[in-house]
Amino acid sequence: ETPPALFTYSFGASADETIPKELSCRYRGIWSRIGDAEDLAEAMGGYYKYFSYGLGDAVNENFVAWVAPYEYSTGSGMGTTASAPVYDRSVNPPILIGVVGYDFSFAAMQRALGNENSEVSKNAIIDEIVRKSVAYCPLFSLNECQLEALRMYGGSSESGTPDSMCNSCATELPSIRASTCQDSRLNSMNVWNNYNTRSWTYEERTCCDVGENRLAGSLSYEEVQSKVCDVSGNYKFGPIIGGTAGGIFVVI
Repeated sequence: ETPPALFTYSFGASADETIPKELSCRYRGIWSRIGDAEDLAEAMGGYYKYFSYGLGDAVNENFVAWVAPYEYSTGSGMGTTASAPVYDRSVNPPILIGVVGYDFSFAAMQRALGNENSEVSKNAIIDEIVRKSVAYCPLFSLNECQLEALRMYGGSSESGTPDSMCNSCATELPSIRASTCQDSRLNSMNVWNNYNTRSWTYEERTCCDVGENRLAGSLSYEEVQSKVCDVSGNYKFGPIIGGTAGGIFVVI
């Protein structure tokens, strides 16, 4: 059986460091020293890097997480959300740079499948989403040098924390930070169009016709309002782009 990975912390200047660090080294975890003036939540929140770093290999390349079907708060029926991690695969090992998520309404899926008024179609969609949303554990893998890189550079210090290392890697440490994109063609792109619609309602942001290809920023606010879906359930797709966080302190 695979032993759990232990994340250990020493709080304050007078806290013992030897035993917590020894435990993290023995059980493939990470030890951190948290000073009296440091933000506790921020210091302990970096453990998500451990999980994301160990899930970027080719085995998990097509991993998608599905949410169990839920009722929209707008009263427009049921839907679900699919999300997937985005990795920089130009480096080895790949580095997590974000997460993309997409909302689907069942009404839109039924229309796309050509069975808009079929209860059988709706039930089939629900059954498939429920099947996909059942907890699935992707294959997690970290070698000793990746683990040492996380110990060294996984915290908030730009220069790293050598005291956290366990001296278990005999070669150069791999990078765990994504490099800045140098492609000048991307300078004119606005990848934060959601920011421009921050004052809009959910319906104004997400409603469109199935198959419609709407260029961000091409419609005025008045034109968007005229296209807002009605209460008959004509809600379609809504993209959401955001950051990632998550995990637990002990990995089984």
